[in-house]
Amino acid sequence: MSDISTTSSDQGRRKLWLRSVGLVALLGFAVSACSELKSSEEPVGKEITVFIDEQGYDPKSFEIAQGDTVIFENVGEEPHWPASNIHPTHRMYPEAGAEYCGTDEQSTSFDACAPLMPGDSYRFKFNHPGTWRFHDHLNPEFGGKVNVLEVEGIAVQTEPTERPERAYDDNIPENSPEIFQDEGALYSYIRKYGPALTIQYLYELQADYGDCHSTAHKAGRYAYEIFNAQAFQTCSAECHSGCYHGATESYFRDKGTANLEQDLAIICSSGLNPFFSHQCFHGVGHGLMAFSDYELLDALSNCDLIPDGAESCYSGVFMENVVGGLSPTIGHFTDYLSDDPQFPCDIVPEKYKNACYFYQTSRMVQIFDWDFSKVAEACGEAGERYEQPCFESMGRDVGGLRLDNNIAAIADCGAAPLGNPRIWCLTGAVQNSFWVPDGQDVALDFCSRLDVPGEKQSCYDTIIRRAPLVIDDEADLEAFCLKAEESFQDECLQAVAVAS
Repeated sequence: MSDISTTSSDQGRRKLWLRSVGLVALLGFAVSACSELKSSEEPVGKEITVFIDEQGYDPKSFEIAQGDTVIFENVGEEPHWPASNIHPTHRMYPEAGAEYCGTDEQSTSFDACAPLMPGDSYRFKFNHPGTWRFHDHLNPEFGGKVNVLEVEGIAVQTEPTERPERAYDDNIPENSPEIFQDEGALYSYIRKYGPALTIQYLYELQADYGDCHSTAHKAGRYAYEIFNAQAFQTCSAECHSGCYHGATESYFRDKGTANLEQDLAIICSSGLNPFFSHQCFHGVGHGLMAFSDYELLDALSNCDLIPDGAESCYSGVFMENVVGGLSPTIGHFTDYLSDDPQFPCDIVPEKYKNACYFYQTSRMVQIFDWDFSKVAEACGEAGERYEQPCFESMGRDVGGLRLDNNIAAIADCGAAPLGNPRIWCLTGAVQNSFWVPDGQDVALDFCSRLDVPGEKQSCYDTIIRRAPLVIDDEADLEAFCLKAEESFQDECLQAVAVAS
């Protein structure tokens, strides 16, 4: 028997024990928590003890072999609850999830299912290779990571993920507040109206029903179940990105993480046009940030595994850092935000800076209380190389704030200096109105209201490029062009003819 121990700097009494055990010893070991070994036929491995107290896990990151058992021991003075990511649903690890607690499947679920009192421990055997993150359900800012190495000759005895048969109500009306609390209604609503409309409606309902994040998690899982990887394209960031998180949980639950590079390379490669491909990889970035426990650089490194979609993936990571990383009430924390309007863009490696600044103003408006003159000043301090993505980001935030109010949006972009900075803001704002065909009239009206020739030309250039990406029908594209100001109609018709 071998003994390996490590001692942390702040608690010399802690030790990490790694000991080989035989089959008889393993089966005879006392089990004090809710996961037990199911069968003597399971592969025998080693045991590692991980300690948890009021400072978090020790060690926070470690490596084991497939079939090894981890003992989570509470050495603190308060209760703690080890569980698989993502908080609060615990469904990232295959065959895991809070819904399994108290059922026959509890023993296979990476979830203690109840608080561990001081001195208690919880054992879990990792039969699935891959990288798995976990947290303390009672203190979700405490997280850790285990890398489970595949062992030759050990097969994971699990059935392929099945799509359960669910009741579908084709008559569910668009105004159906029961979707917030009735899972059957939620499933039917997503299937009939799609994830984007569902999440927008949940966001509206939270005024009456409370925070919508957990329900959006469920919506994301159903979206993946119904639409597969297309869920990453159609989810949206309302409800603290819960839809992206749920879809990510389902994806890794379905595919695992052992072949992360190969899986990420094909997740959005389904013949999407560049616009929708961007949306898909952007959604993956949201999910990877949550998967990485809001470790920004880890998430970005995972995006690097997607050569054709890395930039779009980066954008999702940085957006999630802002919209999801300041949500302690739902257990999401990031160390990569501060009151410095340039942070973290000023500390990330060079290749990530452009994508960072393209979402950084969503943090700046929080710091400056939506004072766009201060945002424009901060963008001017980003450095010449990053002024364009920063002012385009400002435009996107202007457009989001001033939906259907083009006069106010144009006025807000007036805070940007004349010339390129203002053009970048205006083009960012007009793009924000033209994600779907229904936005074309708002976009055309926006451009028609601009008086400075260079600004008007850039505005039309932007929406003419966007039109073939969101309008499929050639007749509808021609109709779009003929609604433009007369001096831009021929230019539009020629451009869309080439694009289509």
